[in-house]
Amino acid sequence: MAAYKVGQRIEAAYETSVYKSGVSGWRSETVNAVLEVISAGRARVVSASMERAGSNRQQYNVRSAENFESGKTKNISSLRSVQIVGVE
Repeated sequence: MAAYKVGQRIEAAYETSVYKSGVSGWRSETVNAVLEVISAGRARVVSASMERAGSNRQQYNVRSAENFESGKTKNISSLRSVQIVGVE
């Protein structure tokens, strides 16, 4: 595990659940996010983006889901494809 400094920006991917009414349930979706490191093992989501569903049956409110993810705190160890962006 790389050593991250407080205030450093990182880009990463992680999984979250979204409700899909067409299939009457929660499904896992990938979120690509820019996060700010707030401690040795935690980071806060600064901005998030998600892909739109391919079929109408699998649709969900992407913009709402992205906004809901912003501000969340994540464990760095649970993130995938982590890349350092910079220090603010």
